[in-house]
Amino acid sequence: MTCQECELKLGMDQDASEHLASCEYCRALAEDLRLNAVALREMKIRPGIARWQWAMALNPLAPVIEMMRYLLLGRGEVHADQFLISSAIAAFLLLAGVMIFQRTERTFIDPV
Repeated sequence: MTCQECELKLGMDQDASEHLASCEYCRALAEDLRLNAVALREMKIRPGIARWQWAMALNPLAPVIEMMRYLLLGRGEVHADQFLISSAIAAFLLLAGVMIFQRTERTFIDPV
């Protein structure tokens, strides 16, 4: 639940500092957001995970997740080659799945 007065002022690009000074709920929310931003900035990748970066790069969804991380947190690395590799892996998995399905379709579906 949010304070409507604060939402309206921020939506119209007005300064909400006066309201923030008088509204206890908005002050608490602003402090929570500030602390969350500090905590997110302090998060570091664990050293043991760095050696598995090559394996994570083989995951077709890894570049998408990394892009969202970059957009939401402002951290992360986005490379075009990651998207190309993940697209190639996804296309290969799709083609392999279609070929396997076509080959085994007759044996695992009940005849009608």
